[in-house]
Amino acid sequence: MSCGRLADDAADMLMRGRLADGSAGSLMTRQTLLPALGGMRKWQTTLLTLCGMRTRRSLLLTFCALMLSAPLLAQEPSPATNSLEEQLLGQVQAARRHAAHAEFARSAPLDRAAKQRAQTIASSPPNERLKRDRSASSLVRAQGLRHFVRVTERVDQCFGSRNAAREILQRWKASETAWAKVLDPALTRIGLATTRTRDGWIIFVGLLMEPQRVPEDLETWSHEILFRINEIRREHELWPLKPDPQLHAAALSHSRSMAAHDFFAHVSPEGDGPGDRVRRETREFYRVGENISFNLANADPVGTAITGWMNSPRHREHILDPAYGFTGVGVAEAGNGGFYFTQLFLEEAAEAKASQ
Repeated sequence: MSCGRLADDAADMLMRGRLADGSAGSLMTRQTLLPALGGMRKWQTTLLTLCGMRTRRSLLLTFCALMLSAPLLAQEPSPATNSLEEQLLGQVQAARRHAAHAEFARSAPLDRAAKQRAQTIASSPPNERLKRDRSASSLVRAQGLRHFVRVTERVDQCFGSRNAAREILQRWKASETAWAKVLDPALTRIGLATTRTRDGWIIFVGLLMEPQRVPEDLETWSHEILFRINEIRREHELWPLKPDPQLHAAALSHSRSMAAHDFFAHVSPEGDGPGDRVRRETREFYRVGENISFNLANADPVGTAITGWMNSPRHREHILDPAYGFTGVGVAEAGNGGFYFTQLFLEEAAEAKASQ
């Protein structure tokens, strides 16, 4: 077979999109292929001069084989690709099903956070790869996820393994604490990422997240606080507090102010206290009290706020004071996903009581 025929056959095979093993490959055009193969004809005279017939034929066949294998080499998957992540995910999902738990839902933001962590580790010097420049929660919030209770992280690395997925999974299972989190039914979201370092190590990062249940309308929590506070008062044989729209407006205004200006106090940066806010929104009063709370990444924000108040002597007094007859509750969300709670308590002025 002549060199020209070999070159034409190679070009024909590649442009039909068939690789050496007969599998479908990437289509190539004559504009990209022929400049590379056309040079073979120019080299033919030189090869004839330098080599005998047998050597010439071997060289030509070797050259054509290399040209045919080029697409294969370009498309050969790296161990640190999605295939590794899918293998790991499949094994993890199987373990969840075996434990009678729902499978993880894979999260694109968690994938991005895991990828960022993996790339940071891969770019670090070998002796600093175990260091963390920021928490997993911080990485997740940077991807726009705010409503979660907790995020757990698993980082592993392997080198020269023929089955990286199996090795990483075995290490994961070997850690009783880490594997218990995989089987934790409260953790329902997952993000995975792998990458390869310049010195050949495969870095794996897995993030597991417990989402936080947040109502579409935060007024739902305002009503829940009022209901639960009144249940506590009934348990102590006290009259329930009456909701007051003006007190609600004053409480909501303070919660929103704390969320917007990043402070946590009864007195605002402008110097307004609970009494000032109540006077602007409602009538005169004899006495007013205020409870405030803030919590972040909590499974039960309302319950946490109430428990904190009941465990604080001064806040507990407000809740159980029989003289208070009216209340207003306001809830606001901060930019970091935390929640501010304000509850106002009001005892009417004597004149108001007498007129009733």
